[in-house]
Amino acid sequence: MKMFVLILSQILTFNILTAQISNPVNVTIELSGAGQTISVNNSTVDLVFNAATDYTDGVHSGDATKDHITIGSTSGFQVVVKGAGDLSSGSNTLPLSSIVITPSNGSVVSGIAPVYTATAEGLTTADQTIITSTDGTAAAKFNVDYFAKDNEAYMSAVASHGTATYSTTITYAIMAY
Repeated sequence: MKMFVLILSQILTFNILTAQISNPVNVTIELSGAGQTISVNNSTVDLVFNAATDYTDGVHSGDATKDHITIGSTSGFQVVVKGAGDLSSGSNTLPLSSIVITPSNGSVVSGIAPVYTATAEGLTTADQTIITSTDGTAAAKFNVDYFAKDNEAYMSAVASHGTATYSTTITYAIMAY
C-alpha cells in the first residue's frame, strides 16, 4: 500500500509540474509612412566681408555649417528652402539671390545615408528643392554651404551707407517625395 501511495504521489506531482497554463498575447507593430522630421543646427550663419578680396571672390560659411540640417524620414523626401525677402539693414537692402546654398553629405547618425540629389540654388522667396531622395533615413545630416557674392551691390551698399549688417530669414521644409 505504501508503494501504491508513493507511485500515485509521483504521478500527481509529475502531472502538476508539467501542466501548462497559457495566456496568449497579441503583439502588433504599426508602420506609418508619414514620419518626417527636419531640424537645423546652428540657426545663425554669419558671412563676414573683411577684405577687398571678400567682395570680389565672395564669402563661404565653411565649417560653421557642417551637419547643418538633420533629416529623418520613413520614405523618400525633398528638402525645400526659401528666403523671407531681400537682406535688409533698416531701409537698405541687398538682393536675396546673391546668397547661394549648396548642400552636401554630412555625417550619418543612424542607418544608411540616403542616395540623394543636391542642387545649388540662389535664394528666392519661392520654395526651391535643394535635396531629393527616393529613400528614407532614420537620421542623416547634411552640410550646407552658404555663399554670398554680389560685388557690385555689396560695394555700392558700403559706399552709399557705410558699414552695416544685413539679414533675412531662411526657412527649410521637408516634404514627401
